[in-house]
Amino acid sequence: MSASKRLLALAVLSLAGVVFYLYSRPPKADPDEDLARGQQAVRRHDVPEAQRIVRLLLDNGHPAHAALLRGEVYYRGKQFDQAEEQLARVDGESPLFPQAATFFGLCRLQRYDLRLAEQLFRRVLEVQPDAVEAHRGLADVYFALGAMSRAQEEMETVARLDPADARPWFFMGSFYSDVGLRAEAVKAYENALARATGPDAAARARFGLAESLTKFGDHTRALQVLAELPPDQAAAPEATVLRAEGLARQGKPAEAELLLAPLLDEARPPPAALTVAGRVAFDAGMYDRAAGRLDRAVRLDPANYDANYLLAQTYTRLGRAADAARQQTRADQVRNDLRQMSLLTDQAGARPWDAAVRDRLAEITRRLGKSEIAEKWERAAKACPPR
Repeated sequence: MSASKRLLALAVLSLAGVVFYLYSRPPKADPDEDLARGQQAVRRHDVPEAQRIVRLLLDNGHPAHAALLRGEVYYRGKQFDQAEEQLARVDGESPLFPQAATFFGLCRLQRYDLRLAEQLFRRVLEVQPDAVEAHRGLADVYFALGAMSRAQEEMETVARLDPADARPWFFMGSFYSDVGLRAEAVKAYENALARATGPDAAARARFGLAESLTKFGDHTRALQVLAELPPDQAAAPEATVLRAEGLARQGKPAEAELLLAPLLDEARPPPAALTVAGRVAFDAGMYDRAAGRLDRAVRLDPANYDANYLLAQTYTRLGRAADAARQQTRADQVRNDLRQMSLLTDQAGARPWDAAVRDRLAEITRRLGKSEIAEKWERAAKACPPR
């Protein structure tokens, strides 16, 4: 064989060796892909698989990826100390920092360290303005603080970034209804219904929609929406009261009474049922019956302005002037407290870290007999920095 042929043969063999090496060696591991697979395992509750990938990441020399994945495992297992210890290992300059800081913020949120949670979520948004989980975290921080207008802003952003998520639409429906924005409330609950992923969520959206329609006087459509509820949800006391109110407003008091009768026979009837039943009796000129129902409603729920006011009117029709004056004074006090609460709630949104505003709200809600809400305001006040 000539020298040139031998050189050609050696070249072919060398090339074949290179090709064999390139195709036979194991593919280089991608830590981002491994991390993504590990996170998917965590979210489907396959912790052993996630832990296996943690070890793989460590073996391949990717400690930050391993720490982030292990931190999420601990977070979802409610082991917040261990989660924070792992997440703190991710450097602030790392591309993984936004994810690590988000989970760290969620840990702080679970511990009700709202101030640090807010700071962490805001730090993430400085790096990634469209980080949807950070916006969700901020919404939860502001909701816990009672800063509803700020929570609303964050939920609007979540709805834009994650159009399939129903949760922000539920929040916005409640917010718009509370502030009297009828069209916005109805649209928000319609959006929540369109995005509901299960029968419970769909029923909740329908109830919110019917409640908003009733509140703003569209009783015909409210009854149509209530008719779409599954039987077990339709029989719930809240839905029954809404349906009875709609029927009464449509001039069908007998049907409303029939619906409310089982609730009124309970040892402790829902105050809302007593209020609607009292109004039905009042409109029918049955003032003694109305007085009995409304008196019971205000005893069970002293902050029920409608029942207090209507009871004062009922006493007037019965010729009980002293009782009417006393009840009207009580109704005026409730109305004034509710107005003051509305003003203070606006201030709580504008000043999310003002403890004094929250202490005042706790005082008013406790006076109105809303002890659970008062405790939430007190807890929010304690989460604010010292004065």
